[in-house]
Amino acid sequence: MSLFNVRLPKEIEARLIAEAAARKCSKSDIAREAITAFLAHADRASRDDLEAGDIDDDWSEFGAEVMDAQRKVFERVISKLYDAEWADLVEPLYDVFRKKVIEKTKAYQTPAIFLQPNGEALVTSSIGFAADDLVDLKMPLEDLFYNYCVDAGDEAFNEIPKIWELAKARLATDDEVARS
Repeated sequence: MSLFNVRLPKEIEARLIAEAAARKCSKSDIAREAITAFLAHADRASRDDLEAGDIDDDWSEFGAEVMDAQRKVFERVISKLYDAEWADLVEPLYDVFRKKVIEKTKAYQTPAIFLQPNGEALVTSSIGFAADDLVDLKMPLEDLFYNYCVDAGDEAFNEIPKIWELAKARLATDDEVARS
């Protein structure tokens, strides 16, 4: 698969982004389907006879091709839903989705603790669903400790000071290495 950049006017790009969000797919999916549909329907001979300057850059045709390509993809997918087994249809899609979520999420420091202007510490974890779809989950640090104690029990909760001391020792070691 090749990658290439397409220069779009800002208005068209904004419409493409909005359409991708509305249809819950990527901009690349829309462009790929539209280009594929266009090339499948274009008359090869008439394309070869055109000079580069003769081509009318009419984006309305492209938009119509995009919409038609999306409709065809959705019709194919929906028609397969009725006959397919969960493991055959959904599990492969879930595997791809899961890998992409993990890939996107690894780009962020997750979880992280941030001090709010009011002094409250919030634990934030990011989950990435796509290049342009990131969700931050936030919880007060106190709630995190409380939930940890409820879920793991008092004995595990009482280990937190030991973990804190280990982290503090690592930081001190890192500081010594940095000064050397």
